[in-house]
Amino acid sequence: TLFEGGFFVVHRWTDSNDRREVDKGIEIIASTAQANAYEARAYSSRGWSDVFPYTVHGDTLHYANTTLRYKGKTGTQRCTGVFTTSTFVVTCQVSTDGRRWTPQSIATWTRRR
Repeated sequence: TLFEGGFFVVHRWTDSNDRREVDKGIEIIASTAQANAYEARAYSSRGWSDVFPYTVHGDTLHYANTTLRYKGKTGTQRCTGVFTTSTFVVTCQVSTDGRRWTPQSIATWTRRR
């Protein structure tokens, strides 16, 4: 089977940055057999794809992406997301050496009704 656990969430996005570059993509997040653990598979219109694990503890989500391309180098991205009743705020950092971490992004998603 592609995913264990019996459910999945589809996340579609359209992002732009200060250079007016647009990225559209889809991410499929599924539960795994492990408690509080999820797996995401993401695909981007800018040509990247990745598979990475999520863990959730209470209202906080953590994930690390170990094959990120950042400023022409392969690096690691780590993110923490916090859920509220109406928003999901994700803060990410990147590192190309595993020791020094640089702020990468802060994103806020608002619940749609």
